[in-house]
Amino acid sequence: MAHAHPGVTRTPTRWVGWVVFASFTMITLGAIEVMMAMVAFFNKAYYSVASSALALHINYTGWGIIQLAFGLLLIAAGYGLLAGQTWARAVAIVVAFLSAVANLAFIAANPWWALTVITLDVIVIYAVSVHGAESRL
Repeated sequence: MAHAHPGVTRTPTRWVGWVVFASFTMITLGAIEVMMAMVAFFNKAYYSVASSALALHINYTGWGIIQLAFGLLLIAAGYGLLAGQTWARAVAIVVAFLSAVANLAFIAANPWWALTVITLDVIVIYAVSVHGAESRL
């Protein structure tokens, strides 16, 4: 068990569950974002609006690249957070924030999906920023 300070033993609190939940949520969200990237690459007809109707005028291939990058980063940060890595906390907060903003721009194409991802991103940001230090116990 790693300790925050040498010679100091800390007992995990019940809040460590938030960090574990955030980790698994990030891994799941990352996998789903990768799948949505594949949809954007190979089945553009899935989306109900033209890409020109989005808040950001980007084609679905470009959107797929963004989704793929966010997905892979979320998966890596989720595993890093489970391992108690400090870098994973910073990456998790930044990527979850950027994912929420990107999905806000994508909301016209798939509103329920975008709102679900934004909600889960906010939960991840809360869990990691408020209780992230618990993962280093």
